[in-house]
Amino acid sequence: MTYFNAKGKNWVLMFHALLTNLIANIPFLILFAETELVISVNVITWVFSLTQVIAWLLMILFIYFEFK
Repeated sequence: MTYFNAKGKNWVLMFHALLTNLIANIPFLILFAETELVISVNVITWVFSLTQVIAWLLMILFIYFEFK
């Protein structure tokens, strides 16, 4: 965190929070809006963790190209 504060890049953290929330909500919107399936908790948590990993990978790439 201090690395971003020293660089004055606090907006990067806010961007990551926004990106993570948006990406993590996409599968829930698709599942509950498009279908009427009863989905187990295991599937929901697996999809949620998968979207979290995708969001973190995108943010790592964003930070890499930002500070390169």
